[in-house]
Amino acid sequence: MSNPKEMLNSAYDLEGFNDLLDDMDELLTEAEAEGGRKVLSDMDIRRMVLRRKYLERDAEKLKAMRDSVKAEWDRKIDVQKKNIERLDTVIREYVKEGGETLSLDVATIFPRRVNHKLEISSLESLITTLKQNNSYESFVVTPEPSFSESSVKTYYIQQLNEQIERINEEAKAKIAALDVEYKESTKEIKKPADKKPIMEKLGQRKKEILEEAKSAVASTITAFQAHIPTGMTYVPESQNVTIRMN
Repeated sequence: MSNPKEMLNSAYDLEGFNDLLDDMDELLTEAEAEGGRKVLSDMDIRRMVLRRKYLERDAEKLKAMRDSVKAEWDRKIDVQKKNIERLDTVIREYVKEGGETLSLDVATIFPRRVNHKLEISSLESLITTLKQNNSYESFVVTPEPSFSESSVKTYYIQQLNEQIERINEEAKAKIAALDVEYKESTKEIKKPADKKPIMEKLGQRKKEILEEAKSAVASTITAFQAHIPTGMTYVPESQNVTIRMN
């Protein structure tokens, strides 16, 4: 003997859908207004069950058609995104090599520095490390206690930024001291030509100070990467461009 599901499918396949539609909307409206038992019979419910089955199948067919169309459009969109990425790469390199804003009739393109940052490569490893260091609770926020990924990234990158800032400030102070020294050593010299050797020496020393600071920053970043918690990754500063259409 066929099971109920097979019987329903058989009835669905044998009965014409037009028959299921006959007076159905009117019948539904009447049942909704008057109450089912007053206007409906068991056969009416049977017709409704069959119509419902048809609509379910039709909905599945429409869903499959929609998904097929969506997949095709998604593929076309992905192709265009890749084309945009290729264009962006060439434009970015062109503007970066020029080192300055490019003004065109259709757009203005200017270099933009993207600051270094931290990314979480493994949340599980990060949380484990913080708990081992007894610092996990420092990054749990309320009212609903939850771990704040942004807080932990901000905390550690800020530590690095402060170290870099100290190095740069020391370099600025040294350069400012050289400027004072230059003024003192040349205030009695009248001829610009006589000041030139002193200025050249000063310029060379300034370059050395900047290179020393640059090297110190690089060493600081290397040391920082070795000491950040497991599960975090350092992303160095990069150069990008912004395209603003006119």
